[in-house]
Amino acid sequence: VPAGSSDVPLATCQEMLRVLLGIEELESEAESVEKVSRLRELGLQKPELDAVSRTLGLQVDDESASNRPLLAAIARIATKLAEDRPTVFAFDDFEGVDAESLALLRALVSRPSHGRIVVAVAHRPDFRVDWGDTPNHHEVRVGPLDDEDVARLVAARLGTEEVPAELLRDVKLKSSGNPLYVEEYLLALRDAGVVKVDRTGDELRAIFSPDAQKVSLPRSLRGIVASRLRRVPIAAKEALHVAAVIGGRFHDVMIAHITGWTLDETTDTLEDLVSRGLLVRSGAREYGFAHGLLPEVLRDELPIEGLKELHGAVGRAFEEVYPDHLDELAERLAFHHKEAGNRSRAIDFLVRAADRLESEQALGGAISFLRRALDMVAQDTVARPQADRDRTLELYRRLGDLCVRARELQQGVELMEAALDVAEGLGRDELVARFSLLRGQCLAFMNRFAEAQRWLERARTVARGVGNRDLLRDVTTATADLHARNGEYGRAVGLLREALELAREANDSRAQIRCLLPLALAHAGRADRDEAQAALQEAQTLAGAKPERIVECELLKTECLVAFYIGDPQRALEAGQRAMELGKEYGFAYEAAVNAHNLGETYLRLGDYKRAFAMLRYSYDVARDHGYQKLQYTNLRVLGFIDATKLGSEEGRARLIEAATFAEENGYLWDVVQARYMLGVVEHQRGAVDESEKMFREVLRLASETGMQHYARAAEQALA
Repeated sequence: VPAGSSDVPLATCQEMLRVLLGIEELESEAESVEKVSRLRELGLQKPELDAVSRTLGLQVDDESASNRPLLAAIARIATKLAEDRPTVFAFDDFEGVDAESLALLRALVSRPSHGRIVVAVAHRPDFRVDWGDTPNHHEVRVGPLDDEDVARLVAARLGTEEVPAELLRDVKLKSSGNPLYVEEYLLALRDAGVVKVDRTGDELRAIFSPDAQKVSLPRSLRGIVASRLRRVPIAAKEALHVAAVIGGRFHDVMIAHITGWTLDETTDTLEDLVSRGLLVRSGAREYGFAHGLLPEVLRDELPIEGLKELHGAVGRAFEEVYPDHLDELAERLAFHHKEAGNRSRAIDFLVRAADRLESEQALGGAISFLRRALDMVAQDTVARPQADRDRTLELYRRLGDLCVRARELQQGVELMEAALDVAEGLGRDELVARFSLLRGQCLAFMNRFAEAQRWLERARTVARGVGNRDLLRDVTTATADLHARNGEYGRAVGLLREALELAREANDSRAQIRCLLPLALAHAGRADRDEAQAALQEAQTLAGAKPERIVECELLKTECLVAFYIGDPQRALEAGQRAMELGKEYGFAYEAAVNAHNLGETYLRLGDYKRAFAMLRYSYDVARDHGYQKLQYTNLRVLGFIDATKLGSEEGRARLIEAATFAEENGYLWDVVQARYMLGVVEHQRGAVDESEKMFREVLRLASETGMQHYARAAEQALA
């Protein structure tokens, strides 16, 4: 697992594919494309080949963001490779795995397969992976090697069948069963001439001569590694220091560029280091360290200023040697420039890394990089120059926008609070309005409607003061969306039409989609079937075939709700199912949960109580686990209604009343209307006719006032 890649979506899968296909880091795109094309021999189809290419950063015709073809591709590769022999996929340092790769691997090991496939992962004891009900899952806690295993390891590393007993005693005593210590200690003894391997005929024999040279080796593993490195020639040591600062895998051309050696001189030096067991060859011109402790010890040997200079040299070398790969290298370049003390360049490359991830719809990773850039700017405690102030504010603006789009809502609320402090202190009214808007949007998506309304009103007031029409349009859209989400369809429609006209005048397709989706919902809630479908279709057309992930989920969710309101339950089920699956796949827990709820309500309308209960229970559990309190009570309300009406359960009725009280206390109007309607049905079933009629009349009044025609008609029918 690549170091420091836990925030980079599919980084572990990308590394796995690189190894499987023999793709070297930073090789030409043409070479990589040719290697990917060989997968056709394993039966991969175009969507699967495109998914592999996309994961490796190669250009493809179809830029669809779905991971489903990638899972199919990896599963097909694994199955084909395992047809005639056991195949093992081994991952070291698994504690650094990214969430997307982990989800794909979970799905892979859960799929039925006739091939002999083993997925082995090694990680630190404090890291936990929930493999769930994965069949044939075995956990092995690795402790120190016993004496027999130490003997086998020593024999394997020396290449002999027998090992002198005195050498084994010495290794067992010093190593305490640590396998890395065993290997490093043997190499140190070999370097010191204490251990030799001689050939007698066809037989290799280990010779241990502890008195041949008076050698005193350090007792610690780190000390042994350092003692081995002290025996390396000066020139080769320079190459090792450069490689240690580069980190991970590296190419001979980088070492040559930084040291000033010829490529032949560099290759000879690196091959000598391979023969010493310090480096390993990982490609035609690519190398890596034999283990992770070696570069740590090498970096610790360098003085602080020398280390800074080398980081600067590595950063410059990457830019000069690989000018066409700067986007791909942006995170590494940011690290090297930061360590070299070049803060401004480091921030530039963090932003560039965020740009790349945003373009790949990996919004969570983009947020992580921008936050690191923001922290780096904030580390300068001296009065910042104007450029840094502007950069800080721009980073906050982008972070707020990304948090809304990625539904990282609590993070967005906290970031916008800090952003407002900065903008207000600098007197930047336009940004005060923008940050207030973004905070209000986050709160609205968190269903904290009263707080959201206050921030949106503040945004509107400040935006009017600065005369920014685009900003006023966005505030109007957000306010109308809030009303639509709360069932106030009559108020929402007028505002949304106003905002939509402004968005059309500006030819802003994203803004138009933001208007059209709640407008479709509001029209459907008011029983304007044709208007609802026209708004939804226009939004789908504007989004195109490749919308960003959250928009794709929102489109399907809106289609489900529109179909539900206009009486097309089959279409509602199809759209809701796809929306729920995408929410799970893309890591949008709220979207998965809310669409499961919508499916539950649709099944309830169809009288399929078993499926309704299953969907509502799943939604309830996800909402509870993630702290989505409003959605949790929404599910509790419907589950209580099912129990009260189907089973005559007083406990179900109590749950329904509890959820109704929660909705009333928080001003959730749509939820209040639904709860009172459901209570009316329950009371009528219990024979409390007067109480039932009272509930239905209240539903009729509220639904008529707000434009909830679905419930207005239902209440009228109940009262007839």
